[in-house]
Amino acid sequence: MLNYLIDLVIFLKIKCSEKKYNYVFFNENNNTFQYLKEIIKNKSSKKEVLLLSIKKSDLKDLKINQISFKTQFFYRLFFLTLKIKILYTTTVDLENSFFLKSKFQKNFYIYIQHSTVSLSKKYGAKAFNEFDAVQVINKSQYDDLQDINRINKRKIRPIKSSYKFFDVVPKNSKSPKVDFLIAPTWNTNFYELKLHLKLIKLIEQKKMSYELRPHFMSFEKKELKIENNPEINYNLDNLLNFNKYKYLISDWSGLFIEFAIINKCKPFLLNTNQKALNDSFNLFKNKPIEVTSKQFLAHEVDVSNLEIIFDIINDNNKSSIESEQIFDFYKKNFYFKSL
Repeated sequence: MLNYLIDLVIFLKIKCSEKKYNYVFFNENNNTFQYLKEIIKNKSSKKEVLLLSIKKSDLKDLKINQISFKTQFFYRLFFLTLKIKILYTTTVDLENSFFLKSKFQKNFYIYIQHSTVSLSKKYGAKAFNEFDAVQVINKSQYDDLQDINRINKRKIRPIKSSYKFFDVVPKNSKSPKVDFLIAPTWNTNFYELKLHLKLIKLIEQKKMSYELRPHFMSFEKKELKIENNPEINYNLDNLLNFNKYKYLISDWSGLFIEFAIINKCKPFLLNTNQKALNDSFNLFKNKPIEVTSKQFLAHEVDVSNLEIIFDIINDNNKSSIESEQIFDFYKKNFYFKSL
C-alpha cells in the first residue's frame, strides 16, 4: 500500500507540470541508457525533458527531471494518460506490454537502437508495429523495416543515423589488459552446453586471462546464476570498453559486429542454436546482418572444436587484411549522419 501512495504522489506532481515538457524519454535499464543520453543532452539544451526510468540512471551533467515508479500500475497509468507529444525509447513492444500508447492524445513514438543486429529474427513479430519512427543504423536494418512495413501493412518512418555506441565507447590507445572477452547473447544453448566453463578451462590451461559478460536477459531468464560459479571473472559494467580485450568469443550477439569494427579484429563466433524470437521471420526478404556479416567480420567455430580458437590465433598473420576487410564492410553498410 505504501508503494502505491508514494507512486500516486509522484504521478500527481508530474501531471500538474506535464505541459511544460516537450520530450519524454523512457529508459528500461542502465545498460541502454547510454544510447539515449546524448539525445537527451541535445534536446534538454533547448527544451524541457522528462526521463522516466524503471531503474534510475546516473544523470551526471544532465539537468533534467527523472522519475520512476515502484508499481507497474502507475507505469501503465503514466503511459495511458501521457500528454507529452514526443517519446524516445530503447524499449520494444509498444502496446504489447505495460508500455502503452496514450488514450488522451496522439503522440509520436520513436525507437532508438541499442544493437546492430537485425530487426527481424532477434525481436518479436509485433516489436515495432506501433512506433511512428524507428532509428536504423545500417542498411540491413533499413531493409528489415521495409519488410516490417510490407508484412504488417505499416508506415513506420525509418530514421537513418549513426550508431551511438560507436560514439560513446571509450577510446584507449593502450595495449589490451585481458586476453578474452566471453560475451554470448541470451536464448541460445550456450549455457546449456556449459560452453562458458569449457572455454574458461581452455583459456586457463593456456595461462591466458578472460572475463565473462553475460547478457542481462540471461540472468532474468535464469540461464545463468553467479552464485553457482562465483569464482568466474565477470564483467557486469554498464558501459563495455572493448579496448580492454584482445579477443572476443561470442555466438549470435550483436557485440561481435561492434567488436570487429571498433578493434579491427575478427571475433570468434560459436555455432550455438540461432536465436529466433519472430515466428514470421521467413516472411522477410532481407537476410539478417548477423548472418550476412559473418564471413567478413568473424571466425566461425564449431562448439565441438573449441581448441581451434587458439590455432587460429597462432596462425593468424593476416591482421592487416582483416582490418581492411572490416573497415570496408563498415563503410559500405553503416550510416554516419548524427541523429
